[in-house]
Amino acid sequence: MTITIQLSRQSDIVSDLIADFTHAWPSHVDIVCQHTDGLLGARSDVCAGVPAGVQIRPPDYVSFTRTERISFEAPAPIEAAFYAFLDEQVGKPYAKIAIAGLALDRDWRDPNHWFCSELFMAAAEASGLIRKITSPLNFISPRDVLILGETLGTPA
Repeated sequence: MTITIQLSRQSDIVSDLIADFTHAWPSHVDIVCQHTDGLLGARSDVCAGVPAGVQIRPPDYVSFTRTERISFEAPAPIEAAFYAFLDEQVGKPYAKIAIAGLALDRDWRDPNHWFCSELFMAAAEASGLIRKITSPLNFISPRDVLILGETLGTPA
């Protein structure tokens, strides 16, 4: 079974700041939906008429300047748990404080709101796709997901 994510970058000031601050090209992470080509992720803005927060959006919901897809092989129970976790998050708000998490002491696993890369990592931990992160982190960036993908995943 396969779990696929899409790393992306837009041409705007927020994307530029995220990418510049984290010293990597991606500024956003979406999860490719299991049975469609839709993208599930957390965003701070309304895109293609889809509200902000954790939502499923069409694959062309915004004009990206760069995208890369990475797949992770997973046994069926892990894949099922991964998507079940994500289904429970749909409709939750975007974690507006996440960007400031680099300077603030915050819990990136707070289940009440999500930042795009933190949503993926929480699903990966909850499902057993990856081991629980034990280092005291206050922010998970798209760069962190890129590193994980380049280490454990394969280009999709």
